[in-house]
Formats: sequence, C-alpha cells, structure tokens
Amino acid sequence: MNKIYYRQLKVVYIEVTNKCNINCKYCYETQKKLNKQVFTKELFAHIIDNVARYSCYDEISIIFHGGEPLLVSTDFYEYCFAYATTTLETVGKSASFGLQSNLMLLQNDLIPLLLKYSVGVSTSIDGPQSIHDEARSGWKMTIENMKKLRDAGVKVNFITVCSQHNQHHIADIFNFARDFNYKTCQISIASCVKSINPESTYSPLTEDEIFAIYKAILNCWMNTGIHEKNMEVMLQRYLNPDIDFIHTHQCESPFCYAGYHMLVFTPDKKIHLCSPAVPLALQYPEFIAGSVDDLDSSQQLLHAMSVFHQKDEKYMQVCPECEAACICSFGCPAFDRIDPVTASEKCKATKRFYEYLKTLNKQELIDIISMPYESNSNR
Repeated sequence: MNKIYYRQLKVVYIEVTNKCNINCKYCYETQKKLNKQVFTKELFAHIIDNVARYSCYDEISIIFHGGEPLLVSTDFYEYCFAYATTTLETVGKSASFGLQSNLMLLQNDLIPLLLKYSVGVSTSIDGPQSIHDEARSGWKMTIENMKKLRDAGVKVNFITVCSQHNQHHIADIFNFARDFNYKTCQISIASCVKSINPESTYSPLTEDEIFAIYKAILNCWMNTGIHEKNMEVMLQRYLNPDIDFIHTHQCESPFCYAGYHMLVFTPDKKIHLCSPAVPLALQYPEFIAGSVDDLDSSQQLLHAMSVFHQKDEKYMQVCPECEAACICSFGCPAFDRIDPVTASEKCKATKRFYEYLKTLNKQELIDIISMPYESNSNR
C-alpha cells in the first residue's frame, strides 16, 4: 500500500451518503443522477487504520458530510466516533469531529454522542424563513434543532451561501447571528451550478452584485461587531499586504490544501481531492485521486493534483501584477470549472472592493478587525 495518500493528511472528509432529504436550488450535487450509496463501518475503519499508521500529524480532523449525513443511523456515528478516537489514541494521535447537516433529521439519541465526542456541527442558513425556504426548505425545523443542540451544549455554527435569492439580505443574516448570540458568521459567494445541475434556476451573480455584497458585509460588521470570516481574511491581508499567505494551503490561498492535507472518501471507495471535486468527477474523471482498494501507485494522486491545481494564463500573466491580489481568494479550482462566469465577476468585484477599501479610514478598519471576540458560545 502506498502511504503517499495518508502521509500529509490531517483533514479527512467522509461523504457519509450521496442521498439527501431536500433539493437545494443552488446545490452542486446532481443527486438524481447518482446511485444512492451509504458509507459502511468497515470502509471507515479501513481509512482510519491507514490514517493512524501513515499520517505525519498528531491531530486529525474528521468531517462527516453528504448528501445529508443524518440519513444514516446514530449507530453508525457511535461506531465511527469511538473507533477513530481509540485507534488514533493508540498511536499517540487525537481526533476531532465535525458534522455538516441541514439538521432537519436530527434524532435526540445522537445529541449525547455529539456532546461526548465534542463534535462541532455546521448547518446552512440563507436568511429569514421566506428566503431560506425558497432555496432550501425546512427553516423552522433547522432553527428548532439548532436551538436544541445549543441548549444541550453542542457547538453549532452556520454558514450562508449568497446567491440570487438572498443577496439583498446581508443585514438579515447578521441579525440572525446577533439573535443567536453568535460572534462570527460566514457568508460565501455561490457558484452557479447549471453546468452540472441543469435544474438550478439561479444565474451567476454579477460584478455589481458581488461588490454590493462585499460592501454590505463590511458595513454590517462595523454596525454589529460580528466578525465575518471571509471578510476578516480580506481585511487582514489588506492591512498587512506583506503577510505570507502563499504557503498556507488554505482555501483562500493560490494553492489550497485539496489532495495534500485534505482528502474526501466516498461510499463507492473513491478518493477525491475536495468536496466540490466529487460531482466534477462526472465531467473530469482525471480529478479522481484513486481508490481505497487500489493504492499501489502514487501516480493517480499526483496526476489528479497536477490537473486540478493547474493555473491558467491569466493567473500566470495578470495576477502577479494585480494590486488587489493581496485580498484575492484566487478562486476555487473546482468551483471555477463549474462556473467560470462567477469566477470572472468575482475577480472584477474584488478589484473594485480593493479600491473601495483605499477610500476608507485605515484606522477604522484596524479597529474593527481588532475587536475581541470569542468562539461562538453554546449559550
């Protein structure tokens, strides 16, 4: 077995199932075209055994997502949490757990397990009920279960995908965060997924719309004191243009950690570089990094990473000379292939936002980014 797959691995994504109980309008998963599959305990144990044996890192993050991971029984999670914790501890490593869910199917018997293993839960909130339900449905049940988890002491956060349906509701999202006593939020620009999910009714956001979203996020942060995570990265880089972010391998860097520090394992035993690369494999099979059953060669992983992270002519010739590069997220290798239009519009909006930042009082920006805050509490 070739240990190259696990050697630098510290973030393990488990696609528990490709099934989902809802059909979000902006979702990149083509659920109706996939064979419905569910992760097995045996496959999970096999992966963790190899992580324990080969990973160079002592702290391993394991994220369960889908599809909808709560379509799988509590018994599955009881086994996985215990197995990963025990197996990694025997070799001097530790496990932390995350669960990404729409929370509509939360069962009460899962809550003690989430507490026992300190599982962080993340869900999606698109805004007020009418806006959220337009794209996703289930707002009332999601909110009720968020409150149930917080009352029980489980750490639960939310992210917002900003698209055509909620682009004018940034203030509502911050108000939601305030009402839940959150100190931070995360708002991400959606990619248009029509190329892989023709049923999607949303068109790409324009440069003007993305620029307006950026301004609204900054304004709401100033007014509420609630930090927005993506804007925080932009401001940190704007205020510290010499900061080294090239080698961080984060999503906001020119070369993210997909395939290097992070891999996604799917129920069909395939290995993928990141979550959005899973549906892209239908169009780009060369993005598949390998199979759990066939790890006798490193060539497939290295080829997948080479193709996936390949930069275009614009990056090589234009980006190095761009003054706004210090606040740029450089795009996502997967999403930019799904939707090159949004990638282009976001690029132009970022340049405009950089010029806008230059018109603001720099000390005010320093003050807001220096506002102390603690992690979102459970109360």
